[in-house]
Amino acid sequence: YALPNKIFDYIQCRLPVLCSDLPEMAELIKSYGVGMVVEERTPEKLAGQMSVMLEKGRLGHWREALEKSAEVLCWETEVKQYMIVLEKSMKKL
Repeated sequence: YALPNKIFDYIQCRLPVLCSDLPEMAELIKSYGVGMVVEERTPEKLAGQMSVMLEKGRLGHWREALEKSAEVLCWETEVKQYMIVLEKSMKKL
């Protein structure tokens, strides 16, 4: 249930993500609409999905979703939530 940092790096670079169908990664990609989830792992299917992504990318398919998600899925946003949790924890001590 961990998310690799590279997914967030890709989003910050505004690059669409092609990820494995692991629960947390797939949910993130689908909910933010920033890429595609690997359906099958055969070389032919992967190549086909990458071709679709490249074609959609040429049409700017993911541009708006990547822009919006890059603003939300960043440290500057997450630090606010982190600080709230930290402050609550410190009050309990």
